[in-house]
Amino acid sequence: MRYRSALLGMMACLVLAGQAPALDPPKVSASLKKPRLSAKQKDKARIQKRRDRTIALLRLLNTRIDEVQFDDESLEDAFAWFREQGLKNIIVRWKVLDQVGEIGKDTPITLSLQDVTLGEALDLVLDLISDAASTDQDRLTYHVINGMLKISSRADFDRHVYTRTYYVEDLLYPISLNELLPFLQIGQSYAYVSELDPVVASGAAAQEPIIDVIDTGSFHGPGDPGYGRPDFKGIREEELAKLVNLLKQVRPQSWQEGGGRGTITPFSDKLVISQTIEMHEIVGGAFDQVRTLKNKKRKSGR
Repeated sequence: MRYRSALLGMMACLVLAGQAPALDPPKVSASLKKPRLSAKQKDKARIQKRRDRTIALLRLLNTRIDEVQFDDESLEDAFAWFREQGLKNIIVRWKVLDQVGEIGKDTPITLSLQDVTLGEALDLVLDLISDAASTDQDRLTYHVINGMLKISSRADFDRHVYTRTYYVEDLLYPISLNELLPFLQIGQSYAYVSELDPVVASGAAAQEPIIDVIDTGSFHGPGDPGYGRPDFKGIREEELAKLVNLLKQVRPQSWQEGGGRGTITPFSDKLVISQTIEMHEIVGGAFDQVRTLKNKKRKSGR
């Protein structure tokens, strides 16, 4: 059973519709017309829509079930039961399942559980049938991708890279790096070359680099050095670079610098990240949890 990062934050959308009158409708003042969205607003709305679909599915996975009973049921029937509980969009990569352990639709499942969530029950089903897998990477798992629950092997998920945009301006200040670290499941202090753009020390190419340590005040907010200065845009770019380098210390072998395929491209107030779905879950989940922490601090007046 493994931890799944839960995405936080909800946005409600209200759509008003009415029947057109028989006569010509009255002219609407230009000031009452729906304002046109900017490209940035459209992008954020698209991202939020995807998040909302993911949140809805995660809530279903957290639904508690009094009893789960599979008595020599076929795997296909077991997945059908999960669909009946509300997990409609289950996509199974049957070809991959067959390749990793000759797991098919007729593979029998026997399982008896009480008072568990749908997610826990699905995890246990996948653990049972994964016993036929030859390696840990061949074991089966599931991920929520664009409102669908996909089931395949870990190796199969790692072969696919997804590109997503993250708006992070609100994370640059006054949030500190140390507030983000616990949610990224990595250590508490990081070295970087202070004379160059911040990079992980082990990857520095400069001769005799001056190594410094990222501190808790490196994200600038009111009261921090440099806040409000004319070159504050440059400070933001520096903090964005630090955030990029921090993220690249999460499973470093998955990034291009470590031999993987993951990339991060900063653009002003956002990061465009190409990574596996599991890495997106870690990064996106960490961002959302830090935002929740920030909101709690604001409400408490700290």
